[in-house]
Amino acid sequence: MDQDEQYHINTFETQPDKRNEVQQYIEAFISEQNLSQTISIDYPA
Repeated sequence: MDQDEQYHINTFETQPDKRNEVQQYIEAFISEQNLSQTISIDYPA
């Protein structure tokens, strides 16, 4: 987690069979850290 004023945008690709698992992990982290009002995720169509 960033602890200062700098922000980082991370992008990465996952294997199609792992994509749902990764999305759930990221969404859980955002929720647990109470970042839902700060972070948004755009999923490709």
